[in-house]
Amino acid sequence: AALRRLGWSVDEVAADGAGQAVTTITYSDRNALVAQALQRTLPGPANLVRRRDDYPGIRLAIGADAATWSWPARGEPALKGD
Repeated sequence: AALRRLGWSVDEVAADGAGQAVTTITYSDRNALVAQALQRTLPGPANLVRRRDDYPGIRLAIGADAATWSWPARGEPALKGD
């Protein structure tokens, strides 16, 4: 829900990243700009992991480090100007 409030579409949510320490964004070269935009949008750090060109889409795996992130509250503007 928090990613949707930030303006992202989310196709699938799975708990397969449970136990992962660090948040990562996995992507192919053709999705590099979108992966970098997602990284900038998140309220905390995320490692970018580039895969071969046939990697399907972008995968965000939320790690334990995200427990300290401060997500926008409902009704709060998701993106703020500088």
